[in-house]
Amino acid sequence: KKPYEGFKNQQETLAEIYRILNQLHGLVARLKRMRVQIQCVLKSVDSREDKEEIKKAGEELLKQIADCEAKLIQPKQQTIQDVINFRSGINIQISYLAELLEEAGPMEVDNVVLRLKEFKANWEQYRMEINKIIDEQVEKFNSLLQEKNIPHVF
Repeated sequence: KKPYEGFKNQQETLAEIYRILNQLHGLVARLKRMRVQIQCVLKSVDSREDKEEIKKAGEELLKQIADCEAKLIQPKQQTIQDVINFRSGINIQISYLAELLEEAGPMEVDNVVLRLKEFKANWEQYRMEINKIIDEQVEKFNSLLQEKNIPHVF
């Protein structure tokens, strides 16, 4: 191989890793915004007679969001010691691949590409699961809120 090909492959792989990380963090940010909105809705219905139905649906949705979020990032991690205590989310695992590529000069990326392929399969599965929650469960919750004349979650 020509020397620049190793560098080119390395840079293409890095670009793909960062594209995935941007998508992942964008989706996590969206989940967090939805979580805050749902929590606000649940607080605002406390005085309503029909609050139990809304709270039950909202809490179930919050649990689904938290489960998805935990697969992507590690929300429990608060100190440096927590790296040992809690399993890293997929974002840290993918970031590690970027670190490997960034630390060295042009290198063979075959092993990183192989590991990245595994992550992409997992990421695609998680992304479909999250999109299903957003498309179906959030929409179902919004329909319930609309029925009750309560502003919905975006």
